[in-house]
Amino acid sequence: MRNLRFNFNNEVDSFEIVEMDDKTIHVPIPDGDDVVYDSLQQFAEFYAQARDVKPEFLKNWVLVENGNVVSFVLRAGTAGISAADAQDSLNQVLREFREEGTFHPLDVERVRQSLVGADDVMATLAASDRPQLAQALYDRLDELGVFAEPEPEEEEVDPRSDMERYLDAVLERDHTLSGIAAALNVSPDMEKAQILEYLESRHLTDPNWLRNLYEGLLSNAMADGIHVDNRFDAILVVTQFAAYDASAGNRYKNSARMAGRDFLNVSKYTVGQRHIRKEGMILSLGDLNAVLFCMIGDQPTVVAFDPNVDAQLEEEEARRAEEEGYGEDEDYDYEDDYDEDYDEDYDEYE
Repeated sequence: MRNLRFNFNNEVDSFEIVEMDDKTIHVPIPDGDDVVYDSLQQFAEFYAQARDVKPEFLKNWVLVENGNVVSFVLRAGTAGISAADAQDSLNQVLREFREEGTFHPLDVERVRQSLVGADDVMATLAASDRPQLAQALYDRLDELGVFAEPEPEEEEVDPRSDMERYLDAVLERDHTLSGIAAALNVSPDMEKAQILEYLESRHLTDPNWLRNLYEGLLSNAMADGIHVDNRFDAILVVTQFAAYDASAGNRYKNSARMAGRDFLNVSKYTVGQRHIRKEGMILSLGDLNAVLFCMIGDQPTVVAFDPNVDAQLEEEEARRAEEEGYGEDEDYDYEDDYDEDYDEDYDEYE
């Protein structure tokens, strides 16, 4: 058995009801026997009809429990229609009432004034001191669809597979799938559809597997390479491939001509099997179409592939390390050498 407080439509007042173990509802009546209902839902619906809610509108009401308080309230989809939102319909129906003469003009005006600025038309009508007029107004507004529940929006379904979503994310971040192709040991110029077909034909559907393979390949390239400083550099090294950016080439060519120049200051990347040499160069507009021109960030860049650059860079790094380490031998005693040489020279002088 539960002792409950019943509330209608969030009004201030509430009253006691009792829910028995068999879920029947007993409503205590002073100086009389309890009134019994088959269920809480049945009691709430009977009470709502006694409060002038039409049976066909009971579908818009729902029971809400909060501790020992049970409220019978309008569903969220049907509540909260403000007077501002329903202004045109309200004006139309109230005008009809005045013209028809069914209700006294002063009553119509009183209800109209009660609705000015109302946040919830239905709640305001339910509390009206002109219940017949309020009920008629509610019914007419409902016929016009003011209180109709909005059609639920269909959830947008992403038709892409998990693998396709991953490849799209790679394209958005890296602007190329050539690194993915390198990880799969296929041609670096394969399009997304071709890569998906290749993966599906081998029943490779888990994007996490491909993500780990791809990221591991790039991480190793950046860890082991000289001047392989970022993802784009790593992709150049592992793919040995870069696509000519014709649109960027045309933009820079036109900009240079408009500025009255016949050359561009660009970066040059010489890409080896493991390392990259990075340097600046001046490129004539006439040579623009004869080189592999692309954009790295906002920097126009010429890319060339030369496996010999690996040995050159490794030799330069070794030489630089040797030069930086020269003269750092802590065991070398300059004072002893100086004294010994000085003594020999002195003896000879004597």
